[in-house]
Amino acid sequence: MQRQQRRLRALEVGEFSVVLEHLVTHELREAHASRVKLYAEDSFEVTEEILEHVSEQGIMLKVKSIAGHKFVPDVKDFMLEVLWEGFEDIESSWEPLQKLMHECPAVVKNYVEGVKAASEGDALRKAMKRAKAKN
Repeated sequence: MQRQQRRLRALEVGEFSVVLEHLVTHELREAHASRVKLYAEDSFEVTEEILEHVSEQGIMLKVKSIAGHKFVPDVKDFMLEVLWEGFEDIESSWEPLQKLMHECPAVVKNYVEGVKAASEGDALRKAMKRAKAKN
C-alpha cells in the first residue's frame, strides 16, 4: 500500500513515460507523465537541507506483509495489522480491511487465503468480497 506523495526527480524515457527517482531512497519507478509535477533547476543538488525538507513531507508506504487481523464490533469490519516496508515490525499499524482492499487487494487476498481457522477465514473472505463490491 502506498500513502501520500513522494519527492521525486523525473527523467523522460518515452513520449508519455518518465522514470522517477526518490530523492532520499534513490528508488526508481516508471510513471505516466501526467502524474508528474513540473519542476526545473539548472544545477539541482540534493543538499542536507533538501533531504530534511523531503523527509518531513508525506511519504508513500509499501506493505511488507499482513501480520494479523481482528474484528472491531464498533465499525463492524475487520482491521488488519500491516507491517510496512522499510520500518521495524514494532511500527506496524492496524488498517481497515476495506481500505486495504482498495489499495493492495493482492496482499489482502494472499493473507486471507493463508488464514488457518475455518470460521475466521470464512468471515474474512466474506468481508473481503463486500469490500471488493464497494470498490
